Amino acid sequence: VAFPLMNHLFCVFFLAEWSVRIGAYRRKRDALRDAWFLFDSALVALTVVETWVMTLCLPSPSSSSQDDAGHPQTASASSLLPILRILRLLRIARIAKLLRKMPEIMILIRGLSAALRSVFFTFCLMVIVIYSFALAIRQLASHSHAGSKYFASMLDSMYTL
Repeated sequence: VAFPLMNHLFCVFFLAEWSVRIGAYRRKRDALRDAWFLFDSALVALTVVETWVMTLCLPSPSSSSQDDAGHPQTASASSLLPILRILRLLRIARIAKLLRKMPEIMILIRGLSAALRSVFFTFCLMVIVIYSFALAIRQLASHSHAGSKYFASMLDSMYTL
């Protein structure tokens, strides 16, 4: 239920953004000269087609009919759906435009990647320490009631610690 709802919300958002952008041009013909606007227009068109037009054209999986062997029959247009979904990934190319106009974002990304490396190694060190102490406490408490309750396996021991 959440995925289709979010898909419709994103489609409405992209369509509203596109409408505001075309409304910003004094002469609408000037929009045809802007390559990024044309690219965004193609992405919005693909989103609208996939979200609303294809939903109306394609049968839902619950209403698809079956042939004599019991295999589900689908519409021939459904073979276009994966291609349209792959083309939606082109939205990521919008980030290139943003990075070109705002180089400060690249500085932030580099800083985050440097911090991520140290966080990863800290996480690895913590896992090693917890594993070592879980192994030790599992051996020490193996014959007690608390040991069988809280430290029955290595995963239980690590979770308890």
